[in-house]
Amino acid sequence: DGADLAIIRSVAGGDQLEYPIGTVLVAPGPTDGTGLGFVRVSPDGQRVAFVRYRAPQSLTGKVEVVDRSGRVTTLSDEYVNLHGLAWKGSDIWYTAADDAPLFRAIRTISLNRVQRTVMRVPTNMTLWDILPDGRVLLAQTDDHGVMLARQSHDGIDHNLSWLDASHVNDMSRDGRTILFTETGQGAGAARAIA
Repeated sequence: DGADLAIIRSVAGGDQLEYPIGTVLVAPGPTDGTGLGFVRVSPDGQRVAFVRYRAPQSLTGKVEVVDRSGRVTTLSDEYVNLHGLAWKGSDIWYTAADDAPLFRAIRTISLNRVQRTVMRVPTNMTLWDILPDGRVLLAQTDDHGVMLARQSHDGIDHNLSWLDASHVNDMSRDGRTILFTETGQGAGAARAIA
């Protein structure tokens, strides 16, 4: 009803879930996944669904729900690419991929863990919301991690990316060689290091 808000607050290198603001319901410990995302309050206001990621900025995680007393229930298995979540009645819908090519499918899970895949498409999408009349707000996403380098003598950015998610790990002392990791969909399960 808009009277109370649920938020995720970053505290000491991890995330915590508050509902209402100031009441901590989930504060991951050192052995828990420390990233939280997509906090969504149930239509009756008695539960909060969220994604527990392995770490902040990670996309590997599980769908969980917490009640007002702080009792957390893990509903789904872990997905390698989980991004997007919304309530539809008493069910939770989300977008997640569990295998290559890592395109997220629309999935649903009930509070008693009955799961099904609603739709698969050959692209990456994020579920943002579901309206009371059943219309779904989706975004087609094309995420890229790009490596750019600029040489002092020409002042031009050069794209050194290999596939779709190249990340610099190290650079040689002379600046002519880089060590990078390719972690995107292009690398698939291999997660190449070059």
